[in-house]
Amino acid sequence: MGGEQFKQFCWWLLRKDHDLVGCQVLGKQGAKPQHGIDLFAFHRSQPDVLRVYECKCWKRFTPSALRHTVDRFLSGRWADTARVFTLVLSSSGVQGFGGEWIEARRKLADRGIEGVIWTAEHLSEKLQAAPDVISRFFGEMAAAGWGAGWMRRVAFHDALLQALEDPRPHVSRLAHDFIGQERGANEELITCHSTDRGWFIRRPVRGRISQVFCS
Repeated sequence: MGGEQFKQFCWWLLRKDHDLVGCQVLGKQGAKPQHGIDLFAFHRSQPDVLRVYECKCWKRFTPSALRHTVDRFLSGRWADTARVFTLVLSSSGVQGFGGEWIEARRKLADRGIEGVIWTAEHLSEKLQAAPDVISRFFGEMAAAGWGAGWMRRVAFHDALLQALEDPRPHVSRLAHDFIGQERGANEELITCHSTDRGWFIRRPVRGRISQVFCS
C-alpha cells in the first residue's frame, strides 16, 4: 500500500467513528503548505476542537523521523488551531522511539495539544468493526480470512460496554435499558443493530421506532 492509498485507508476508518464529524482529506501527502497533516476532523461533542492526523506508511519509523514530524507540525499553522495531533503509522509498535515519543508528547502538551499515536496494532483493532474497509483495501478474501462476522460481534460488545459509560445521557440510558430489560413482547423490546457506519439501539415509542446511533 502506497502513501496516498494509506491516507485514504485512514480516512475511511475515521468515517467509521461515529463520534467524529467533518472528516476531510487534505491535498497531496507531504505537501509543504500542509506541514505534514493529511486529515482533519472534529469530535461530535466538541465541535470546536480540531483533530489533525498525519499518516506514515513506512516500513520503519525512526526517532529522527519522529522528531522531524513533530517539529514540522509545531512550526506550521495547524499547530495554532489543532488540539489533538494523531500520528498514524503502518508499522508495528513504537520499538526504538518510545523515549522520543514521550518527549514529543511533552512538546505538544506545552502548546496545549494532545499527542496520540496509532500503530498497526491500533489500526487492526479499529478494523474489527469495519469489514467493508477490509474488503475495499485488501479484498473480499482478506475480509473472510479475518473472520469479519466474529470481529463485528466483538466490536459490538465492546461498543455496548463503552455506551454504558458514555457521557451522553441518552446513549448511556438506552444501553442500560437494553441490558436490563425484562422479557416481553417482541414489539416492545429494545434491540441493537449494526451497519457499516456503526451500531445503534432501536426502541419502540408509541407506535413508531426511535433509534440512536452509538458508535
